[in-house]
Amino acid sequence: MALYQLPLPPLNLLPISIPEHIHPLFVHFAIALPIVILLIELFNLIAKRRSIAIMSLMFMVLLAIVIFGAIATGITDAKLATLSDEAKSVVLEHKAISTYLLYGVGVLIILKLLSLFVSKNLFKFAYVIFTLIFIATTFYEGKLGGSLVYKYGVNVGTKSKTEAPKAPKTTATESKKEESVNKEKQQENTSEANKSQEVAPQNNETSSQEENKTQNSDEANTNEENKTQSTPVETTQDNSSKEKVKEENSTQTDEANATKESNETK
Repeated sequence: MALYQLPLPPLNLLPISIPEHIHPLFVHFAIALPIVILLIELFNLIAKRRSIAIMSLMFMVLLAIVIFGAIATGITDAKLATLSDEAKSVVLEHKAISTYLLYGVGVLIILKLLSLFVSKNLFKFAYVIFTLIFIATTFYEGKLGGSLVYKYGVNVGTKSKTEAPKAPKTTATESKKEESVNKEKQQENTSEANKSQEVAPQNNETSSQEENKTQNSDEANTNEENKTQSTPVETTQDNSSKEKVKEENSTQTDEANATKESNETK
């Protein structure tokens, strides 16, 4: 069953813009101040000092301002949330009870003034009883707000509309992991650089050895060419010497034959 929504002053008439994501700041004061007021009133039942009673009245005025701030910031933050149907019903109940608390502070202030200026114990008793009911209502209101966050996840991880995107925050463990990873990368880079430096002279040595091999092979090729070029000359020389020997032999045989013929004629 939906609660009746009491009217609220329009927030757009406020002279300032309402910041986002500050609703928890007002809520905690709205829950703590009624308890402080009750403790002051219980102490004043024994002390019976008018100054303490006036201080309690000032705390009530401050409580009214805090509850109005909680309502305004809650409405502002609710505009940022994406709500399910069940969460919407809880939000409406949460808003209705907050308006009851705002009007309830006014009732508390009136009862306090009556207890100050009218010397009747009835107003003081009614004031204390109403304060206890008010505190119980703030506890229930806080329970509803907690269920919206922890059960329905309202505004958990949502970004402000006016807030610029920020870099994701890293935890201490994540930062340590990143540092270790960076160190490993640096060590790998240094090891690779050292390997490249070690491989470079080896490559130079192998290249020089290959150059020497190629030079030796070139020299061998030139020697072979020179040998091939010299062999025809030698063969021609051998052939010419053989022809000379043959000619000498033929001349000698001719001379021998001639001598034989001359001897025979004699």
